[in-house]
Amino acid sequence: MKLNQLTFTRFLAAVAIVIYHAKSDIWPFNLPVLHNVFSKANVGVSYFFILSGFVMIIAYGQQKAVKVKPGNYYLNRIARIYPVYLFALILAAVRLLIIDTLPVKEFILQLFAIQSWFPGYISKVNAPGWSLSVEALFYVAFPLLFNYYYSKFSFKSVAILVSCLWLTTQVLLNFLYRSPYYAAPPSTIHDLLFYFPLMHINEFMIGNILGFVYLKSAKRQANYDLHITFIVIALLVVLSVNNYLSFHDGLMAVLFAPLILLLALNNGKITKVFSNKYLILLGEASYSMYILQHPIKSFLSFFFKKIRVVNPELQFYTFLVALICISIACYFFIEIPAKDWIKGWKDRKRLKLQAVDDSVNF
Repeated sequence: MKLNQLTFTRFLAAVAIVIYHAKSDIWPFNLPVLHNVFSKANVGVSYFFILSGFVMIIAYGQQKAVKVKPGNYYLNRIARIYPVYLFALILAAVRLLIIDTLPVKEFILQLFAIQSWFPGYISKVNAPGWSLSVEALFYVAFPLLFNYYYSKFSFKSVAILVSCLWLTTQVLLNFLYRSPYYAAPPSTIHDLLFYFPLMHINEFMIGNILGFVYLKSAKRQANYDLHITFIVIALLVVLSVNNYLSFHDGLMAVLFAPLILLLALNNGKITKVFSNKYLILLGEASYSMYILQHPIKSFLSFFFKKIRVVNPELQFYTFLVALICISIACYFFIEIPAKDWIKGWKDRKRLKLQAVDDSVNF
């Protein structure tokens, strides 16, 4: 089951995060009406986490009698995320070796995608990689959750537990964030509150719950364009007016969850537009776009200095177009071939063993 209308939303979230990292000082995002929204657009990572949990259940939840095989599952996940992750990490390392020094310990942590477990080692090589370190926890946990937890307890019990986990995370984050114990980054408490994987597991599990809801409601497709528009407006308003609560660890699930569900069930104009093949391609390339943004921006900044381009708008929009084009190229020439090669490794190994066995029998 492939929900194409959700694929393009990944691109929208990725673009919002790229604008956020530009500090929202680029026109028109520096206008007051937009600045408040895009200064909090890092919440797009939370959208990714919830959508990831949702997609996992859509992929496996229909096979009620079949358990997720950890070996195959982990191989598929590595094939999906690691090749471009490694490519971006190498680019970031080269960038640092050219202009500065490479922090070896952080590079090693990022190489194994475990940097988010170690406060103080998040952002010196390729900062966006922290979220892939969190995703790694989701992927390790999913076969256990699917095979031994979701299958043994009622939906109501699971939903209550996940709701309690979500509420605990939000209270802990926002209490400590506004307490005297909090220190702005770089600090250990900031890294623990904002990047530590266990602070984000609630988002993935909310996505899992949402996936089960969708599978039960899949026949209730209808035109939800008006509902989706209302939620998007509410999302923009909340981001614009809130200057107190932190949304970073899943608080926006109250809007992201119904948005994802309604988009999945929608058969209106929004779905028809979002199902355009070119928009789907942008969504497919969004992962590369997210993970490559820092090294590409750094290399382009060096180039702009060389040719003396100082206009920030020209720099940003040139960077954005270049990032999109490079991401699409990475999708076709790195993501797909590497994924196919890694996923085919097991078949090649099996065939090789079978050939050896046949030759022995002969």
